[in-house]
Amino acid sequence: MQIVVKVTEQEAARLLRPQEGDAALESSVLAAARQAGAAIAPQHPGSVDPILSRYFVASIAEPDAAETLVSALVVMSEVEGAFLKPDEEPATTPPA
Repeated sequence: MQIVVKVTEQEAARLLRPQEGDAALESSVLAAARQAGAAIAPQHPGSVDPILSRYFVASIAEPDAAETLVSALVVMSEVEGAFLKPDEEPATTPPA
């Protein structure tokens, strides 16, 4: 399952910075993702666009853990939005 997360500019900078091991500098979004057992990565890696660089994707296997992580993320001041990405399904043709 994937969670799309839009963070503030400052939080994006923390997430994109190499991890230095200093707990005081660690991203709160990264900490929440790790606690839930999720991996988080830029949705548009390498983008220099200031808006696109604020979007991240958290990957997590367990549906219940995904819902819990979304609930934790949306209350953070560093997060402007988070949602569980629906599973991709092929388009269907309506009955005639």
